[in-house]
Amino acid sequence: DLAPAHAGADIILAATMAEEPIIRGGMLKPGTHVGLIGSFRPEMREGDDTLLTRAKLYVDDPSAIEKSGDFTRAIEAGVITREDVLGDLYDLCQGRCALPGPDDISMFKNAGASQLDLMTAQVITAHAIEG
Repeated sequence: DLAPAHAGADIILAATMAEEPIIRGGMLKPGTHVGLIGSFRPEMREGDDTLLTRAKLYVDDPSAIEKSGDFTRAIEAGVITREDVLGDLYDLCQGRCALPGPDDISMFKNAGASQLDLMTAQVITAHAIEG
């Protein structure tokens, strides 16, 4: 049942192949963080327009804005603009973008930027070599 699941969650993660939104921004309580891992193609979408307008938006890589239906469809409809995305993972790690407050809804979209896979593999390899 989506309504109580949304309303009671502090963190929601979606990793689906959905073509229509399953995360409803209007059902979220203040302070909820949403992580979207699926919807890596323009015809896919996990979050609805309300989520995108309520949330502080972040992406793994700026290319997510062109790849993911979560953004492409909302931008085409005039719901959000590219400028509504506050930063990418690099900006977040460097402290170069505004962070959400405790009552803000935040959304991080991971569209599968390959450099993240490479960085993860490098860290794992380094730790394995070190013992």
